[in-house]
Amino acid sequence: MTADDELCFASAHELAARIRARDLSPVEVADAVIERIERLDPHLVAFCAFEADQVRAAAEEAEQAVMRNEPLGPSTACRSASRT
Repeated sequence: MTADDELCFASAHELAARIRARDLSPVEVADAVIERIERLDPHLVAFCAFEADQVRAAAEEAEQAVMRNEPLGPSTACRSASRT
């Protein structure tokens, strides 16, 4: 399992704590998830629609909020995807 895969299996609580501590960036999490979906979905065909650009843009917005010491809500940077 790669370090990026480990991020994909981390709990939301753990990710939020690491982001608050600035040990981890929302963009790093988004990139790990995007990479995993793009690598595995051609074989799994789990998504019928996935907007990686929107996910990354939301992560960049969240990262800017973290840098400004603004609180992030529980669903910050959450984007929906359509599953088959």
